[in-house]
Amino acid sequence: MPLPLFVVALLLFLPPAFAGAVSATLHALTRMTEAVTGLNYEGTFVYEHAGALETMRIVHQADSDGEREHLVSLDGDRREVVRDRDDAVCILGDAKPLLLSRLESRSAFPGRPRGDIDLLQGHYSIEQGDMARVAGREARALVIRPQDDLRYGYRLWLDEATRLPLRSELVNADGEVLERVVFTEIKVLDSADPAQAKAILARKAWARDVIGHVPAQQPVESARRWQVTDLPPGFELIDYRTFPAAKGRGGVDHLVFSDGLATVSVYVEPVSDERPLNGVHQSGAVSTFALVRDTYQVVVVGDVPMATAHTIGNTVRPLAEPGR
Repeated sequence: MPLPLFVVALLLFLPPAFAGAVSATLHALTRMTEAVTGLNYEGTFVYEHAGALETMRIVHQADSDGEREHLVSLDGDRREVVRDRDDAVCILGDAKPLLLSRLESRSAFPGRPRGDIDLLQGHYSIEQGDMARVAGREARALVIRPQDDLRYGYRLWLDEATRLPLRSELVNADGEVLERVVFTEIKVLDSADPAQAKAILARKAWARDVIGHVPAQQPVESARRWQVTDLPPGFELIDYRTFPAAKGRGGVDHLVFSDGLATVSVYVEPVSDERPLNGVHQSGAVSTFALVRDTYQVVVVGDVPMATAHTIGNTVRPLAEPGR
């Protein structure tokens, strides 16, 4: 992806050693994204968040037709996500499988950037750290520090051979680790395993049969109706969709913002007859802020500090009078 113009200018005028360091870190992030989406791999990782530990198994395949992925929990009740390109299903124990939207169906690989990494410049500093061994492989640390208190910091350990993130940590301003993902073993394959591909497609087909081949909820054609008037610096709107809601109610507007690493979702819908949501909830790195604006329910969810969720939620405004 092209570098922002000011980054190109910076590289032209900085001393060669510093310019090389900036280029190397950006290149490392770009290669990481390419590795996560373009390589064939399978492995087991431990996910630590909100005081809980979960062990997960992931199989990822990539070929000319796109990506396929199978994520399975190995602890507690069985949970799965099966993805074939943009088509994905979620299986929760004995409950009926759920279809996921296009945004929800993106790869679950831990440490994967959720937005455009070009947005990082000016809001994060990035530097390479020491070498370490993770899952029996040599990995280079990459330290991403926020330049304000509106976002979290990240520490990534990238496999020297493939640039896959073998370990990732999300930290707050005090250096406290809010989320940690560590691979205990990972295998990178030269090509997709046909048996694994068959198993993924068979699992998806079974889930589709149970669901009844109902298409995933698709956005409806609608002009943008909502905006955030005081968006924190560095965040940009990367997706806006309106989904049909329950009978007799208006649609649900879904706005997605990102600064290249963090992602914030804003949901706006008419207040239901049930008790509306008001208040905050923190679970590990994920902040949730809910409020009622006029006759609309606003819910903000993202891997950002609560102050950032507050700023976004409190400045959600209609672009025009809703309903007209």
